[in-house]
Amino acid sequence: MEHDNNEEDSDEDGSDDDLAFTVSSENEMETDSFLETHQFSCLDPTLASVPICSIDLVAHCKYHMSQLAALQYYLSRCAPGTLRQLLVHTHLPGDKPLGHFIEHGYVGRSLNIKREGLERPMGTLSTLHLKGLYLYWTSQAYRELTDLYLGGMVRIPEHQLIEILKSNPRLQALRLSCWITDPTARRYETGLFQDEPPFDVYLESLKILDIHALDCENATLLLRRSSYSSNPLCLCLPRVDRDDDVSRVLFRSKNLNVTELRITSCNLDGLYEYLEKYSKLRVLVIGRWRESKNTINLLVPPKCGCDLWWYYPGKKSELCLDTLYMTRLRIPENELQIMVDYYSVRRVVLWGCVVIRSGGKTRYEESKITALCPIVDILDGSKPSPVRE
Repeated sequence: MEHDNNEEDSDEDGSDDDLAFTVSSENEMETDSFLETHQFSCLDPTLASVPICSIDLVAHCKYHMSQLAALQYYLSRCAPGTLRQLLVHTHLPGDKPLGHFIEHGYVGRSLNIKREGLERPMGTLSTLHLKGLYLYWTSQAYRELTDLYLGGMVRIPEHQLIEILKSNPRLQALRLSCWITDPTARRYETGLFQDEPPFDVYLESLKILDIHALDCENATLLLRRSSYSSNPLCLCLPRVDRDDDVSRVLFRSKNLNVTELRITSCNLDGLYEYLEKYSKLRVLVIGRWRESKNTINLLVPPKCGCDLWWYYPGKKSELCLDTLYMTRLRIPENELQIMVDYYSVRRVVLWGCVVIRSGGKTRYEESKITALCPIVDILDGSKPSPVRE
């Protein structure tokens, strides 16, 4: 049995903002239904518990009470031991934090659901993605996960985040876009912390650590207490700079085996020195790799630049890259050529990029670009991102 519950309304400009609900049962069947705002007569409060393995909500923030009621309804009627995945993504105005918690509330008399009813199915979750609507930080949902995403720049105290991470020893993917508040140790002007706690968050199974949306201070609060195994890791950062706190903390981290590095910044002055830390790096992604519906800012992609005073022809790094992804950037051809030669790159993927002549604004010939290395893929920015999530 599967339910899809869509709630439609129109903004003043005539566009539709939908409340899209996908609820999948174990047999993965799909059906669709549409509800007008605040009409929940079809949500039968007497319905017995049913096995539901996945709940996926995509909603607009103006439907807060409606989406909350529908989400409560499905959670309360989910049979214990069946729910594996809960995904909540709320469209936020200007990407500002909404920060509401999923809590006791109702629309009409039929959806008066207590907190225990919401918690009952949470113990079997393995994937939890939340943006705009969140479970209380003490919820059972934050335990024994393999995939956790907290988005929407929600504010979370450091001790709460640390407790959540400690409760997930088998976590394989951690993606954070949040504000970490109330640090547990006071910081000196030197950047060090007073009464520094030991590495007490063990992320031994981690395969993806995505903190590219965190600012330097928030990332440092998290990383200074984390330790890792020697498993291959995909690390996503906003930038690389050996002088910032994030880089210093990562350099001190033991067993950090980064095999894929993603950097959103197009300022690469510290890149070459930084990469020498990761001798097993095989994949490098530079630029914004996620697909975006906002095409206005992509008409003129930012220019990628780095300081190359140290380079001379024929110089080679001991690090050999298998694949170099450049995404939504303007790249001087000499910088791209040096990067390919220095790291003996086997494959280059250019997605939504413009390669320009050195010192000028004209495009570099595509025939010369494809001769840079054994494999060169040139992809239009309107195509799906070649970088896997």
